[in-house]
Amino acid sequence: MGRADRVPARADARRNRERILDAAADVLGADPGAGMEAIAERARMSRATLYRHFDSREEIVDVIRQEALARGQEILGEVLAPFMTGSTDVTAHEVLDRLLRFAVTEDTRYRRLMARDPQRVEELLLFFRPVCDAFVLEGQRRGELDDAVPAATLARALEALVLGAMRDVARGDSDPDDAALTVERLLRAVTRVPA
Repeated sequence: MGRADRVPARADARRNRERILDAAADVLGADPGAGMEAIAERARMSRATLYRHFDSREEIVDVIRQEALARGQEILGEVLAPFMTGSTDVTAHEVLDRLLRFAVTEDTRYRRLMARDPQRVEELLLFFRPVCDAFVLEGQRRGELDDAVPAATLARALEALVLGAMRDVARGDSDPDDAALTVERLLRAVTRVPA
């Protein structure tokens, strides 16, 4: 069990841990090869304090990744589960809009971390690609997503659109609200209200 698995008991220890994770996301987002010293400097704490919380930069990255996946699963559970179980209260367009807003406008450490590191994007894809594929198939079955395009092709196009917007926002090339609006308008081309 690593240090990151232990729950900090004191409020100041929890704050330090959060500062470390925020600093690591910023530092590693700008320079994926940065080390513990750069993270400690950004967090404005000693390396000794940093090492009391985490054994390595890899452990920090893993914690950030686990947080992102947990938050993504939470959002998927809230938004996608009702759609996938046949609820008519949720449309494919609403699912896409909510997931897009989460991906582009919610500031997550992982998005900052993936700004300049393509490997991080691949980690997300491994988790979310099967979900995206199942969503597109269900949306086409329900008549809410354009079925003139093969499901796998449409899923990859949606994936590229959202990930591209996430990267632009993470790099500071796009404003989150502008990116979300642009992607949302493009999504209208593939969604439709069922008859």
